[in-house]
Amino acid sequence: MAEETGPTDSQFKMIWERNLCPDIEKLMARVDDRDEFQVHPQSWLGEDDMWADPFQVSHAVKQCLVAAVDHLHACKVLVADAGAMHLAAPASLVRGSLENAAAAFWMLHPKDRAVRVTRALQWRAKDAHDEYVALAGINPEAEPKKEAQRGGLLRSPHGTVKSARESYPKG
Repeated sequence: MAEETGPTDSQFKMIWERNLCPDIEKLMARVDDRDEFQVHPQSWLGEDDMWADPFQVSHAVKQCLVAAVDHLHACKVLVADAGAMHLAAPASLVRGSLENAAAAFWMLHPKDRAVRVTRALQWRAKDAHDEYVALAGINPEAEPKKEAQRGGLLRSPHGTVKSARESYPKG
């Protein structure tokens, strides 16, 4: 029985150059374009933004999508452009891309506006907390910034997050 092997180095390089690199570059150009992610105020996402103001759902989603594409582009630069074949780095970059894309999908997927807005606020709060943890000890202004962000997330034109959820129109 013949032993099966994976693609050769030259086949792997061809896959990257023909299939992956052009698509990753197209995605990078799209996230770099300021006009690419315009949200119409009367769309369901525009209405979500109004309810979540000042923490727009669309901004959180775009932040995740930009990070997802940025991770993919970094992997492309490492593997295809620099020709570096690290053991774990490409997998870490692809994982970061998948996690960010999944977070965007998680926020956008529910049909219920209250759930979408709540998920975006939860994501924003977790992001602010993670920033604080990463900066604690090296940035003396981290604690006041965390308190200001937390206060902004807890105060909304609709009251608390729980009362805000109850006031969202369905749909």
